[in-house]
Amino acid sequence: MKTNIFYTLALGALLGLASCADNDMAQHNPGGNADTNDDGLTTFIAEKPTDTRTSMNYANGAFFWEAGDYIYVQDDDGTWQKSSNAPTAKTASFEFKVPGKFTGNTYTVYYPGKGKTNNKVTIAAAQTQTEPDDTKHFGTSGDCGIGTAVKSGVNFNFTIKHEPTILVFNLTAGNAAFKKCHLTRIEVTATDNITGKYTLTTGGLAESIGAKQIILTTKGAPSSPTEKGFALSSNNRSYMIIRPGMHTLKVRFWLKDYSTGIEGTVTKSYPAFTYAPNTYYNMPTSSSGGGFDSRSGASGNNYYMWDAKENYWYGYEWNHPNHNNQLQPTDNGGCPNYSPQPGDANRYANTTKFFAGVGEGSTPLFNPAYTNHVPNANEMSWYQEKGDPHWDANELWATMGKLHKGGMWFKKRTNIPGFNSNVCANNSTDMRSTFRSVTTHPSHTPLTVAEQTGYFFLPPTGYYKEGYLSVGFSDLGITGFYWSSSACPLDLEESTVLIFSSTEVKVYRSRRNFGYVAAPFRTSSSTGEGPFFE
Repeated sequence: MKTNIFYTLALGALLGLASCADNDMAQHNPGGNADTNDDGLTTFIAEKPTDTRTSMNYANGAFFWEAGDYIYVQDDDGTWQKSSNAPTAKTASFEFKVPGKFTGNTYTVYYPGKGKTNNKVTIAAAQTQTEPDDTKHFGTSGDCGIGTAVKSGVNFNFTIKHEPTILVFNLTAGNAAFKKCHLTRIEVTATDNITGKYTLTTGGLAESIGAKQIILTTKGAPSSPTEKGFALSSNNRSYMIIRPGMHTLKVRFWLKDYSTGIEGTVTKSYPAFTYAPNTYYNMPTSSSGGGFDSRSGASGNNYYMWDAKENYWYGYEWNHPNHNNQLQPTDNGGCPNYSPQPGDANRYANTTKFFAGVGEGSTPLFNPAYTNHVPNANEMSWYQEKGDPHWDANELWATMGKLHKGGMWFKKRTNIPGFNSNVCANNSTDMRSTFRSVTTHPSHTPLTVAEQTGYFFLPPTGYYKEGYLSVGFSDLGITGFYWSSSACPLDLEESTVLIFSSTEVKVYRSRRNFGYVAAPFRTSSSTGEGPFFE
């Protein structure tokens, strides 16, 4: 079965567990006989349908029994009986031998997972997958199931219905800096319980003790090919077992670039959705159609002087097709001879002095009359004062081919009550015509699952001055500078800018010849790495 799930700005495929291939081979117990009982044992035959097994083939949803899988059945006396045998290798079907007296026609068969007994199961809060696109950890992570065994001659045939939900994550990097990274773990937090101790019943999983977070480690043993984690590749899927039900999820992908030592997260939120048992879900990891990392990046080609027609390094970008023209500094340093100079009609700032009223930019990126424009001074004020800024020291982002970590989460404008383009956050001052500046301080408390979906991320991108990339406190990766569309009414040669770091946030004024990032509102037509205001 294949069904489509629509998430906000993303599409994911929901796949039911499909039928298995005809050439699946059953593993038989050495010396066993499917037609007779021996030594007081009754044969329970796990039939060939794919939902009877305990590891999975992603391509067709086929499940397999793995070595060490046991089943449990209550006999005629109500005594729990454990199968005396188990598969010794991966197999499509298996003949389990169960002690005890079975004179009835039907019995309930329980598979509680590896290391569990009877009908008691645990969906593990700590799960480990040692190889990419491998599901052998299902049994120890919490896979479990129940089925009805029906008598056929002297044997009983059964199929298992698996009770948990399986989340499938497939991270592929669209940004060159992220391609150097390895996935080391996936942290999933929900608004309700997704892990814990449960009882298998014919009606599903009955909860006894639950919790809201699961961490899947995606690394192999030391000296193994995956000791650093999983490379970001289309074939390197990761699988997590969770409790089925309606969940809102916050997922943090932990990545490490071993060449630089930088380790951090890329965060993705998933709105409330009902996850069915016995089903696996491809979890969308990109909101823009590119790699999973594309939503938090900074292209490096979005630094501008205020209201300039083209970006600060237009014609000399760090990724210019002509290698000889790649003069944009990507680290501390400068190239002043090729920075914008007065008289440059494309790259230099708009120097118009607005003597009265509201002064706004004229180019499409800086003019609110156009669709894809940067916020004005009032809107920046709402983000600063009412957008509940949260500094995240671990969030990863990339610019100009290099990986960085740390940045700010702001509320999306739809989640800020009273958000207004014509008046600032004090509900009385129009900052386009009256200068006002206050300093606020960001929270360092991680966003909750419920909060996460209502926020967007901005990286601290630093700035350019006279052809030099900023250094010190204002360095790339430490402080963010984002142009507004509004001229400053206090100084006729300045414009308004949003500034933030791990310690403070403010809307202030700046000379127009600085190279700050011009980040427009995200719209349906927005493309590229961003960043964007939302």
